[in-house]
Amino acid sequence: MFGNILRGSLQISSCGFLFKTLERGMMYDLVIIGSGFAGLAALKKAVAMGLATCLVYRDFGATQHFSGAFDVADPRLNNACIMPHEFPLIHAALDDFIRAHPGHLYSRIFSQKNITTGDLVGEMRGFFDFYGIPVVSDQHMVTVFGSTGAFKPTGFALKTQGLTVSDISRHQKAVFIHFPLIKDYHPQGIKAGLSKVFKEVRVVAAAGVPFNKATSLTVLLRYFDDAAHGLAGFRDFLKNTVQAGEIVFIPPVLGVKNTFTIHAELEKTLNTRVVEMLSGLPSSAGLRLEQIINRFFVTQFKESEKIKILKATVAGFTADGGKVLSVKTVSTHGTVDEVEGRSFILATGKYLGGGIAKDPCFKETVFNLPLFCDGRALNPNLPTTELISKDPLQRQLLFDVGVGTGPHSSPPAHYSQASVYENLKACGAVLSGAGCLSDGGGFGLGVLSALNAH
Repeated sequence: MFGNILRGSLQISSCGFLFKTLERGMMYDLVIIGSGFAGLAALKKAVAMGLATCLVYRDFGATQHFSGAFDVADPRLNNACIMPHEFPLIHAALDDFIRAHPGHLYSRIFSQKNITTGDLVGEMRGFFDFYGIPVVSDQHMVTVFGSTGAFKPTGFALKTQGLTVSDISRHQKAVFIHFPLIKDYHPQGIKAGLSKVFKEVRVVAAAGVPFNKATSLTVLLRYFDDAAHGLAGFRDFLKNTVQAGEIVFIPPVLGVKNTFTIHAELEKTLNTRVVEMLSGLPSSAGLRLEQIINRFFVTQFKESEKIKILKATVAGFTADGGKVLSVKTVSTHGTVDEVEGRSFILATGKYLGGGIAKDPCFKETVFNLPLFCDGRALNPNLPTTELISKDPLQRQLLFDVGVGTGPHSSPPAHYSQASVYENLKACGAVLSGAGCLSDGGGFGLGVLSALNAH
């Protein structure tokens, strides 16, 4: 099956890291390591299958850097001049991408999996329904705007941060509300970016929110969270500022705890769309998503006998006869557990998630699995600098590094088809070829590879 981990040219001890056996607990059907999009998609599938499952996660990894856009495939790779009102259907964008990139991980998985791109879009919609994540959703790609004002297509966006094709087609005017002491959202650059989409664009300095020299995005998030009565001043300012027919753009300042309630109230009051720009760092969108997932874990699984959510670091594992038997986990409080499972899914992400270490050489951080890059087994002693091009326009092989899985439709001759551990599979950004930063497919590929790992 495609999800099995390839042994490659590097041989690994079948025993892994041995440790003293602790008191035996529940034997799980499945142990998932990682809580990014791929890990969460794997958990959703496990629940649907009725599997006794333990999800082990250290933190939310790359989710902490989440911009607010759930990327699936970037149609600009095939049509650089495409505009927001022309964005294609999501499944059509996937079909076009796969045809244009037959060697891509998307294409390789679809060739092995009995699933269509339409099915995948349905699975992604189900992901949001399952976890209660409010998103901007359309049959077509949706439009989001970065901190420079530049637009990009994405599959879905958090409810406060995207526009549908219909939204774009109905509006010709926009106003950007500039918060003077937030330095990452430059008004002139944003005005220039919005002007590529809208015929009329204004920039107005924010009022109705207290400012001082210490004001930052973090301060504003706390303000909207903890001083809800202060929203009235900002709402009144917008009522007196926004002109008929204008879409309102703001930095991602609408708090973390009550964001979607505040946003709905503003849109109802103004009778227009209010759109936050994509998040930078600190990531408002990442904090909001973490809160949604944490709340889901508590409300859905706190009393569950079949699903365990364990916040801990994997510090070792036992294996025997080509199978992983258990992983050793250490909580933030120092509690040590042994989690036993019949099957395991590795969904630890790449560099931001901590699944791949790259200093000074590359290493998979949980099972010390062999790594691959650009279709070849990677020398474990290769310095990371060897895969970085000084030309920013060239492909960066650094982002292709990851765990190899098989079988491939046309495997290179030096790939071994033997699995490292027959009950261990991998999904998401930890996979070789999952260069999500360069191909715009992070969320979609995470969900698809998680389905394939079951």
